[in-house]
Amino acid sequence: MHNLITNSILSCIVTLGLCSVIAQADESNTLPPPPTVDSPYLSPWLNQNFYYITQFHSYYGSKPNNSSYLEYESYGNKGPFEIYQYTDIPKILNYGSASSHGIWDGGSYFFTEQEPNLSLSKLTGKDLSLGRIKDWYIAADWTYDAGQNGINTRSLNLFNGVGVKIDTDTPLKLQINAFARYLGDNYGLPNSHRWDGYRIQGVYSAPLYTFSNGDKLTFGGYTDYTFGSNLRELTDNSIKHTNDELVVASNVSYRTKRFIIGYTSKYFHHGGQNSASNGFGHYIKIALRF
Repeated sequence: MHNLITNSILSCIVTLGLCSVIAQADESNTLPPPPTVDSPYLSPWLNQNFYYITQFHSYYGSKPNNSSYLEYESYGNKGPFEIYQYTDIPKILNYGSASSHGIWDGGSYFFTEQEPNLSLSKLTGKDLSLGRIKDWYIAADWTYDAGQNGINTRSLNLFNGVGVKIDTDTPLKLQINAFARYLGDNYGLPNSHRWDGYRIQGVYSAPLYTFSNGDKLTFGGYTDYTFGSNLRELTDNSIKHTNDELVVASNVSYRTKRFIIGYTSKYFHHGGQNSASNGFGHYIKIALRF
C-alpha cells in the first residue's frame, strides 16, 4: 500500500513538473489565458490560487458537513501535458459542524486531487480531430485523503481512462472522460485494494461577461457519475451503501487580476456511495491569485 501511494505521489510530481492546466473545473473553473511576460503572477504558465472556502451541507457521508478550509489550486499546460490539481487543509480554523473533522481534531491532514491529461494531438504533432471531437486524451484523476487514524480514515482513488474535447460551436468548453477505478485504502471498506467501478465525467466552462476594466464573470462546473461498483454486495447488501454516485457542481466566479470571489452549488446523489447522502451543498470562496 505504501509503495502504491509513493508511486502515485511521485508520478504526480513528475507530471506537475512537466505540465499544467486543463480548462477544467474545480468548482471555479473558467480558466484565464496564460500570463504574459509582464504578468503579475509568479509563473508564466502555471496559474495558482490560494482559497479560503466555507462549505454548507457537503454530502460525502451519512451526515452533511459544514466547515471552512484552505485550498491551494494550480493549473496549466506545457507541451502535450495538461494538469489541474488542488490540495485542501480541512477545518483549518477549527470551525465546523460536529460531523466534520480536520487537522486539529483527529480528521484528515489534507485532501488532494490531481488530474493530469496527455493530448494525443500535441504528442503526435498531428490533427486527430474527428467531427465534433477536437482532441483525444489519455486522462487520469487521482485523489488521496490523508486521514490521521489508520486505514479507516484514509482513501486513495485512481481513475484511469481516455478523454475527448468537444467542439460545442459556442463559447462553452467541454471535455468528457471515461475512467476505470482502482481503489487503494478506501476508509476501511471491503472494496479497498481492487478495481471497482467506472466513472463518466463531464467538465465544462464558459465566459459570462467581461467588464470594461478587464474583470471577468465566469461559469464552470463538472458532472461525475460513478457506477458499476460492487460495494453494496461486498457489504452483504447493506442499505447504507450503494453501487453508484452522482455529483454535479456549478460555479460562478468574479475574477480580477489578483482576486477571485465565487459561489459553487453541488448536488449529491449517494455522495460517497452512501444511500443517505443526498442533497445540495453550497460553497462560498475567496482567493488570492499569484
